Amino acid sequence: MGAHRLQGLQENMAARHLDACLLTHSRDIYYYTGTAQPGYLLVEPDRSALYIRRNLQFAREETFLQEEQLHEASGLKEILQVLKGAQKNWKAFGLELDVLPSKQYLRLREALNRVEIVSVSELVLEQRMHKEAREIEEIKNAARVLSAGHKKVKETNPAGLTELQLASAIENEHRLHGHEGIFFMRRHDFYMSRGPFSSGENLSRFSGIADSVTGVGLSPALPAGPSERVISEGDLLVTDIPVCCRGYHADQSRTYAIGAIPKEAEDLFAQLRETFQFGLSLLVEGASCRDIYHRVAEFARSLPFGEHFLFCGDTHARLIGHGIGLELNEPPLLNARDQTVLRENFTVALEMHAFDPAVGCCKIEETVLVTGKEPAILTGDPVRLTRLDAK
Repeated sequence: MGAHRLQGLQENMAARHLDACLLTHSRDIYYYTGTAQPGYLLVEPDRSALYIRRNLQFAREETFLQEEQLHEASGLKEILQVLKGAQKNWKAFGLELDVLPSKQYLRLREALNRVEIVSVSELVLEQRMHKEAREIEEIKNAARVLSAGHKKVKETNPAGLTELQLASAIENEHRLHGHEGIFFMRRHDFYMSRGPFSSGENLSRFSGIADSVTGVGLSPALPAGPSERVISEGDLLVTDIPVCCRGYHADQSRTYAIGAIPKEAEDLFAQLRETFQFGLSLLVEGASCRDIYHRVAEFARSLPFGEHFLFCGDTHARLIGHGIGLELNEPPLLNARDQTVLRENFTVALEMHAFDPAVGCCKIEETVLVTGKEPAILTGDPVRLTRLDAK
């Protein structure tokens, strides 16, 4: 991390005629300052200041900002006073309108009564899409932690365990290897357990919180993730438990079969893998996210399993991937609407599933780095339908 990130933000602000912006989202503050201590980051074209709500010493130890840029402010009330005193010549002011609570927005709107409020979220997220070398190494490290979880699955006899017991063993292995025990999603009121996990007949149940395999959870209060269902011989099992290490995420899904693999499941997975490999080949610099989505959907329709591709029981998902970094799901999105053009050093999670009610559900997901040449898979473990012994 370094001052060049703030300088890049300031240059982008100037190009969009923004006089100042206030960042309050922890992931954005961490990106620009190196600390996630609760606070407010005020950025103007020629200066910036970080206001920490409490324990300023933590921020001093973590950030690369200079001492004169660090201040203590116990809450929004003090920030409002700062803004009122600084806005004499401001015409346009940026806020993270995609994540800022409405109550804070209204108070800021009142304090900046002569200034146009605009969203700065797109500008920030656009800058964050371009990963630096250190960020890529952090994502690679997170991918290695994911591999430890899959190794644990392969060492375990899952038959007779509940989904919760096996998922907990995976999560524990992740934690022992450096997972910070949380993941960040830039969505209002998003809820999830440690990650989607499902087996057997639960794979035919898709919670409305995500366009993919979700699991059913332990209760209606949180209908996603592992349940208390007992895993049995003959089950298919999908694990999609992400990790966050040193602030950066990696995401990967694998499908396992408990005992002998039915030919119908092998065929379903083989077609899904063929489609996935085709999609992977399209993740190149200069490709449009929207075009990638449509080409993959067209390819899947050309195969016998076409109607089962991205099927969620009563509808079809409209997403085959998402950006990944400081947040598990961030721009760009591989869907029918996102016109973002992929650039070198973008990182995306390419994910696809196939659901045939007569066979079951399979899923594949990898974290991928866009390069100037072929895409590079950052997550390990071969893409295969892996058999786990039931005895």
